[in-house]
Amino acid sequence: MVVMMNIPRIACCSVIASFALSLAGCSLITGFGSERAKRTVTASVPVPESGKCSLSTVNGSIECVAADVDSIEIQVDFYAYGYTEEEAQANVDQLSLEASEIDGDAIVGVVVPLGIRGGASFKLRVPKTLELKATSSNGAIHLDGMVRGVQAKTSNGGITIENVAGAVEATSSNGKILVDATEMTSLNVNTSNGAINISGQLEPGDHTIRTSNGSIRGTLRSGAISVSAQTSNGKILVNGKKIDSGSSLALGEGQDVATLMLQTSNGSVDLSVDSSVTGVPSVPSVTGVTGVTGVTGVTGVDTVGTKVRAPSSSPSSSPSAQSK
Repeated sequence: MVVMMNIPRIACCSVIASFALSLAGCSLITGFGSERAKRTVTASVPVPESGKCSLSTVNGSIECVAADVDSIEIQVDFYAYGYTEEEAQANVDQLSLEASEIDGDAIVGVVVPLGIRGGASFKLRVPKTLELKATSSNGAIHLDGMVRGVQAKTSNGGITIENVAGAVEATSSNGKILVDATEMTSLNVNTSNGAINISGQLEPGDHTIRTSNGSIRGTLRSGAISVSAQTSNGKILVNGKKIDSGSSLALGEGQDVATLMLQTSNGSVDLSVDSSVTGVPSVPSVTGVTGVTGVTGVTGVDTVGTKVRAPSSSPSSSPSAQSK
């Protein structure tokens, strides 16, 4: 089922209130049993005129691969719990997929009603020129092949970004991060607990890699580059040469300089840089994307093959919130 919904801003307060009531013996929350049910939904969302999409989920992973398609092709695997098989199935049937357009961008997410313990994992096939922002409250993220920039954020899980170009941003509160890019106009990678491994080509500009607890490894290409590295506990190697924490090292020649900051509180830094690169290619533009202006005519097929269609009006708030 694909639906359009307005998500109340009081949803978070409602979740807290419901949890408090459950502690007091209230039976409003039904989804905390051990029985689990699943449901799969597929949908197709037109590429918006902006070429941008924000995708979010609750308690689930996101896997997105660039393909030879002209729309955003989505498979969502919902799951939910209950005290009985019937209750779990009834709960999972209430989870829904929401698609809309806000300020010219496609917004896709899941809605988990109040009192249900569940979530959803996404698998997507998208045009390579889609600019994607992917967010999970609890789950791993894997993005592959987009060439106009990607953002990935999860509160708990690893992030893998491969074969991408443009601006790259990855943030995890708890998990390792791997980035393998053809070129990066900007790079911002941050994890609170986990190792970071970066490879690819850096364009001139500011780039940052940070972890609070873990090592940093990098194999990079660039023109002129200035590298600054800092660790509270561990050694720092740049092209096999040990440097002091907090110091900077200039490599390569040229007026346009890439500036790279590496920081870890507990871990080593090992960076290999080829600074002889010239003529860094530009990021492809959105021209030539085949798609429909505006996210209207969203279609999908549920597990029993029933066609569904979402209205074209836009909600007043983003998806993947707890609905009332």
